[in-house]
Amino acid sequence: MKNRSAFTLVELLVVIAIIAILIALLVPAIQFIRESARRTNCTSNMRQLAAANSGYEQRKGRYPGAYEKMADPQGGPDLLFTWAVILLPDLEQISMWNEYIIGVTPDVGLPIYRCPSDSTIRDTDAECSYVANHGVHGTCWEDLPSNGPFLNRAAHPWQQTTSLDIRDGLDTTLFFSENIQATKYDELGWSGFDDDGQIDPSLLAEQNDLKWNPVFQWFANENPPFGARINEDKDNEDLNTPEEKAIHARPSSDHPGGVIFTFASGRTTFVRETIDYVVYQQLCTPDAENSVMPRKDYILTGTDFDY
Repeated sequence: MKNRSAFTLVELLVVIAIIAILIALLVPAIQFIRESARRTNCTSNMRQLAAANSGYEQRKGRYPGAYEKMADPQGGPDLLFTWAVILLPDLEQISMWNEYIIGVTPDVGLPIYRCPSDSTIRDTDAECSYVANHGVHGTCWEDLPSNGPFLNRAAHPWQQTTSLDIRDGLDTTLFFSENIQATKYDELGWSGFDDDGQIDPSLLAEQNDLKWNPVFQWFANENPPFGARINEDKDNEDLNTPEEKAIHARPSSDHPGGVIFTFASGRTTFVRETIDYVVYQQLCTPDAENSVMPRKDYILTGTDFDY
């Protein structure tokens, strides 16, 4: 009898089927491992932002504003910066900071401001994945430390927030999150400017300004407009008006099922996109009792944090 030296067609099909099953099992596992690594990297970035923010408060006696202005050393119009630019010295980016304070915009991407899972990020400019808690949606006249920690100090430079204003607890007050619809970290997304790019006092007086970059906000009602909840309408690339952009100034990410939050204490954790909106409001407000939050009496419990 001759020895069989080849597979039969049936055996070959069985082997192919087994290989296909193994691949089908392995691909999700590999994707999960890669996403876990990206999430870990993102968490590390946001912890570094929290550390830089704490370092800034120790140096200045206050937290940075969402927007800040400085006198131009060359005598030109005031220089306007986002919180992300203000924190550059505390992130050991002194050379870039020195460029900004003489009126130069480097437009350089920084890994610290980029989530590895963010599919919208390009490597060629200052695009950003991370946003700071600006407080309640609305005009700069609603910027109060009780509504959110990062204030519009470009409009109202006398306002400030310190750790003493976080009356609801450092471990339950949001400071940083993600938004894949955010733009550049040095771009002031604020409709308070005139045609020359300078702050327009008449717009502020009319309470006709909105903010959206690089910040996140909350609405002072329990039924916000579509796009204002975590991850809601996050793939919309057609945001053109200040109103549309301001509605979408909320946390979003490409992490499956939720976003990463960093609290005032530096604690950084993943939060599911299904979190109740009242809980989100409570987490955003440093001092709910004196905020415009509709449910001031809401008390957070352990079951609210379904991470």
